Amino acid sequence: MKRREFIGTIGTVALLPLMARAQQSKKVYRIAILHPSHPVAELTEVSSFRYWREFFQELRRHGYVERQNLTIERYSGEGRVES
Repeated sequence: MKRREFIGTIGTVALLPLMARAQQSKKVYRIAILHPSHPVAELTEVSSFRYWREFFQELRRHGYVERQNLTIERYSGEGRVES
């Protein structure tokens, strides 16, 4: 085996784990938020309600970022209480 072939083989073997990691699909998590009265626009990380802001900050602190590895579906009754 020639020197160049040997170096090429070693380089290829060294890159295999990186190539395999790049091909793995990222898992996207999905959660749903349901609130009976708050509007859907308030169920965000810039909400006027402190507990929603803190909830989204905590998600981000744990590495869950919306539209990157997290999908959030928001639902609200918007205060309607029909039976």
